[in-house]
Amino acid sequence: MATRAIVWLTICVLISCGSSSSEPSEYHGLCTNMFCNRLSLLRKLQNCTIVLGDLNISLLERTKRSDFKELSFPNLKEVTGFVVVYRVAGLESLGQLFPNLMRIRGNTLMSNYALIIYDMPKLREVGLYNLLKIDRGGVIIWTGPLTCYLDTINWKAIAPNSRHVLRNASVSSKGLRQRNVASSVLVAVGPIRRVVRCVDIIRTRTTVLASALQGLESNYCVTGDECRHMGRLSWNNTCVADCPENYTCSSLILQTLASIQAAARCVRVNGSITIHIRTMPEAMSELRYYLKSIKEVSDYIVIYGSIVITSLDFLPSLQKIEGQTLFDEKYSFVVYDMENLQTLFTANVTNNLEVNQGSLRFYRNPMLCESEIEKIRILFPIAPSELDIPEGLNGYSGGCDKVSLNLTVEVKNETSVTVKFHSEPIPDIQYSILYVIVPRGLRTISVPETCSETDWDAINIHSPINKDVEMDLSALQPATSYAICIEKYDPLHRHLSRSDVKHFSTAVGKPEPPFIIELVASSSESVVIRWVDHLAYQPHVVRYELDVVLVNIKSSDILARNHCTYNNYEWLDDYTVHAKIMRPPKNYDAGCESMCGILSTVTMGALVDEHFDVCNIVKRCDFDDERPKNSSKGSYIKTLALNISGPKKDYQIVGLAAYRDYRFKLKACTKSQCSQSVTNTVKTLRSDSADIALISFVTADEKGIVTVKWDSPRIINGAVLSYIVEVYPVIKFSDVSQMMPHTACVSGNVTDLVMKSVVASKYLVRLCTKTLASTYSCGEKEKIVVAFQVIPTWWWSGIFFGIFIYSFSCVIGWRWRSRNIVTDDIPLVDATSLYRNESEPPAVMMSDFAPIYNIPLTDC
Repeated sequence: MATRAIVWLTICVLISCGSSSSEPSEYHGLCTNMFCNRLSLLRKLQNCTIVLGDLNISLLERTKRSDFKELSFPNLKEVTGFVVVYRVAGLESLGQLFPNLMRIRGNTLMSNYALIIYDMPKLREVGLYNLLKIDRGGVIIWTGPLTCYLDTINWKAIAPNSRHVLRNASVSSKGLRQRNVASSVLVAVGPIRRVVRCVDIIRTRTTVLASALQGLESNYCVTGDECRHMGRLSWNNTCVADCPENYTCSSLILQTLASIQAAARCVRVNGSITIHIRTMPEAMSELRYYLKSIKEVSDYIVIYGSIVITSLDFLPSLQKIEGQTLFDEKYSFVVYDMENLQTLFTANVTNNLEVNQGSLRFYRNPMLCESEIEKIRILFPIAPSELDIPEGLNGYSGGCDKVSLNLTVEVKNETSVTVKFHSEPIPDIQYSILYVIVPRGLRTISVPETCSETDWDAINIHSPINKDVEMDLSALQPATSYAICIEKYDPLHRHLSRSDVKHFSTAVGKPEPPFIIELVASSSESVVIRWVDHLAYQPHVVRYELDVVLVNIKSSDILARNHCTYNNYEWLDDYTVHAKIMRPPKNYDAGCESMCGILSTVTMGALVDEHFDVCNIVKRCDFDDERPKNSSKGSYIKTLALNISGPKKDYQIVGLAAYRDYRFKLKACTKSQCSQSVTNTVKTLRSDSADIALISFVTADEKGIVTVKWDSPRIINGAVLSYIVEVYPVIKFSDVSQMMPHTACVSGNVTDLVMKSVVASKYLVRLCTKTLASTYSCGEKEKIVVAFQVIPTWWWSGIFFGIFIYSFSCVIGWRWRSRNIVTDDIPLVDATSLYRNESEPPAVMMSDFAPIYNIPLTDC
């Protein structure tokens, strides 16, 4: 099937290539006729901001890789039709051509597809990272073996409710890439053959051209000058592709999406309308989009065998059926074999429709009650016969008959109610209680049949005749609206009827916790949190409790590893710790698929994860700690408790520590009580100005002993793991040793160091820090001059002079002692006794015991 679709598309592309003769044109960023089969035509996209119509890049088979090396069109943001890229040789990335393409509206499609990339053997990636949405149509990518990352793009999120054909010879999922999508404000332009109206952007001194077709999703404001340059006409304050007289169409046979699109400009149908659509999931939305302008039909309308059609509300502007030519020469409106048709026209059409001739016919419409047919019966000039609307051939499966059973509902608590009704005095009657959840915002609900979009629960009751019946319904959802009715079935007559549908709501009770869809670190000191509420409790939530707690880092955990030698820090490249983005469950309010945060810019590496209900698995989420008190540590927040008034669902917390884990706990509160908390943790970004420690004291002596003291960094990315001291001895400029520092490493809790280096007269000292976010952050080098002991020069002169005096005195003294002394003194004792031996006679030894006296011979 896919192969046949590709072959058909190839034929379509070749036919369109051969039939395109208009040159591409551009005026004020608005481009038309963008069929590019030569490089010169492709370069005309240079100034295009919006392509009004289709973008067809085909049959560039002689181009080379070098031709696209510097070719890019960053101004292009939107294409209102479809995009085809076919047989473009040498092109390796479509994102290189259109890096900022955000939207493909698909106002016109090629065989139900809005993006077609086919027969591109050199294409390595699609690369449309900024593509947010494809409004209508599917995607076909049929490339060569070099194309990677094809299976990593969530095309269902970009182009929902459409068919996608993705295939190449060898799909590679290596190197998964994530689109960096920021929030965008999109405006729209009408397709090349549509009337346009102003939406948001109104330029100064600009004539606004209003739209004649209300409800268009893609419209732009243009001036009269721009309208003329686009080859259109200004008429009745509108910019039209053709004169309004051309809005008359011939007979319409609507069976495919292409035939539905062909009726887009029809206001009057000069003929008949025949609708026969078997299987087309998006048929109702397409019919509403393309048939909403039809006002008159000259002949008749026939609708049959269309399973997907549940209502005729796709003709909201219908005013007249003339009946000039009738179906089977009798009928101007025929509906049959419509298995799921439940309602007819809108109230406006029913009240104002004019039918000039003919009658109507309805049969084999099991879900269409006769009460719906009765609403339009009086509009036709010829009343239908019993054969035209046979009894029992319409609404026989829809439970169209009403029965009054005095149904009442008494709400007991958050999860149970009591249903009461009175049974009829007829034997063998079977009763069933039917109930279903009413989606929020839905005022009416379809009957409980297979065609309904909701699933009804049924409880069969065998009740006595003519008795009051009570039945408890349990296991209901709290704070939820329900629809309920009683179904009565008579097996004898095979007759089905129902009571009127009643509505009730269960008690609120304790609300379900909110769901955090985005927890993103937008900077080193701020985090943005966004959340959504449970759909059942959303109307009842009045405030939120948000607690922010800094996750403590234990010193023992840091010291457990020698960070001076360990360098394998894998978390440095893990960007996912800075952004937690989750897709909410179905019972929660819709989150932003494209991660378009109001306050935040999604961090690089952020991935949108599916919800994983941990609480229901581990069963340990039923307790909550007390709320923390507000506290700080230095200049950053340590704990914070906030009360946020509803309906605000986003908040930015500032004043946080850099590169630290913060735990966020969020509760949703009604007027009476709060839910249990939902918890998530995110790490702030690193600060570029952090991790610089300042040296407070440094000195060195003549032995090469260097002493360094420092203060911890004022701003720290996480925690300090270690410090590295680098000492550069300055000996000679040509000495290589001064280029290789002497290093020493200490743990992060040490703030001083004494180390031995090479003896030098000067040193350069630098202090570096290793933290959780940086392996080497260094400050400025400090210069040190060794303080040697310096003795003044006059000291040396004194020392030499003292030595000279001492030497001179010794010489004089020696000379004085060596002179001959003549005296007249006679010693009384022999002075030589000091030099005698002990063996001499005692008489001689008397001199040893008596002092020596000299008696002068002359008188004093």
